[in-house]
Amino acid sequence: MPVKLRTFSEWFEETYQNKLGPRAASFKMSLSWLLDHEGKVIVETGCMREVDNWRGDGGSTLLFAEVASTYELFLWTVDNSSGNLAVAMNATSLYSNRVIYKLDDSVEFLKNFHRDIDFLYLDSLDCHIDLEAAQKHQLQEIKAAHESLSEHAVILLDDNNYPGGGKTKLTNQFLRSRNWRQLLDAHQAVWVR
Repeated sequence: MPVKLRTFSEWFEETYQNKLGPRAASFKMSLSWLLDHEGKVIVETGCMREVDNWRGDGGSTLLFAEVASTYELFLWTVDNSSGNLAVAMNATSLYSNRVIYKLDDSVEFLKNFHRDIDFLYLDSLDCHIDLEAAQKHQLQEIKAAHESLSEHAVILLDDNNYPGGGKTKLTNQFLRSRNWRQLLDAHQAVWVR
């Protein structure tokens, strides 16, 4: 758990930087944005499904849960797999007082989420299985969440630089058309207003 006397950046670099591979810069950038703008609500679609698979899946749920616990935020994580949620619940048990686990379709969950979202992480569906389906699903997620995004929200999209536009192709187009700014275009895409 990070010690508040250290900066977020120092803690992140010591604890997660080397684990996250190509996702390290985007996780650090987006979480720094969240904390700099005093955000309180993190929403993640597609929770972690394997322990210690940092470079494969990223381990986002554990990272977000630890940040939520340390900085007195709340994390909502939604997945349509009870098995994935069980893995996430077990891995984040130390931080469970700051995590709300939901077994649901992510689009339906986001349509019915009636709080401001300060950090939105979209990572449901694997694009290497069905790229077009993953792109369409993520577009539906961002459309469902868009009205709930706070003034200083940050959006993090996984699987951005895959062939065919990755999972994010349609979502990137949607955000660009609504005047969001892309801060990072790498393995993950980072967007702010």
